[in-house]
Amino acid sequence: MGGVCVGSVAAQDSPNFELLRHVCVDTHASRMGSVALAEAAGLVLPHPNGLAAILDNMQLEASDVRSRLSGGKVTTLIVGKKSTTLAGQPVVESLCAIATSAPDDAADAALQAWIGVPPASNHNGNPFFVFTGASGAHRSAATLTEADAVSAIHRGDMQTAAILHQADTTVLVYGVFLP
Repeated sequence: MGGVCVGSVAAQDSPNFELLRHVCVDTHASRMGSVALAEAAGLVLPHPNGLAAILDNMQLEASDVRSRLSGGKVTTLIVGKKSTTLAGQPVVESLCAIATSAPDDAADAALQAWIGVPPASNHNGNPFFVFTGASGAHRSAATLTEADAVSAIHRGDMQTAAILHQADTTVLVYGVFLP
């Protein structure tokens, strides 16, 4: 996992962002693909008890959790799906998250720079993004017509991301809306 330049932020400065890109983005938040890559990266332990609140907030219908302990910090993969409605359409949101047991400002900055669009919303200081397009060419879903949004969902191109802060935990979330 080499360092790519994301805007003015070097992704190599954030191992957690690099892990999110490798395990979540590169697999399009696929549960099987994400778990396989996470295990190959050493995330094989059962989830720590401290993640109960995060798992509850994500409200996943089916999930897998893998963790590793390194340098006194716990890094955890959370991957699963939940049903929701977007652009008036019932969809499944495939979500993949990397949580770390420490604040990670570099990961926050790298994820925001990679997305490159303003947050769609902000809840309790946690930015949420909804966007389409390939890396380096993302555009905000807020600019789409309803027909374009439905088309993006059917192409598997409607994406979401969030940065969550809970106590001493940073959670980077990436997801894809599927029909």
